Amino acid sequence: MGCSERTVKDAFAVLRRGGYITAERDEGDQRRRCLRLTERGVLLVLHPHGALTLRLARRLFTTCPSRAVVRSRRASSERERTEQLLRSESILLSLQHP
Repeated sequence: MGCSERTVKDAFAVLRRGGYITAERDEGDQRRRCLRLTERGVLLVLHPHGALTLRLARRLFTTCPSRAVVRSRRASSERERTEQLLRSESILLSLQHP
C-alpha cells in the first residue's frame, strides 16, 4: 500500500470508529478480517464532500495524533468527538452537489 503497517491500522481504526466500515473475522481463517463498507460508508464514498468528512474523522479518531490534535482532544471526550463528527457529516452531506 506504500505506507507503514501502523498507518494502515490507524486508517482502519478511524473508519471503524466513524461507523464507515465493519470488520468481521473470516470463517476459514480466524487471523483474517473481512472489511465491509456500511451504508453510511457507501453514502460517504459516493458524495462529493465525503473526503472532507473523512479528513475530520481522521482528525477526531486517529491513534497517531499530531501535537495540535492532542491539544484539541484534551478538551473533549470520545462521545463529544463522535457527536461532532455526526453534526459535521450531516452538514457536509446535505450540501448540494455543484
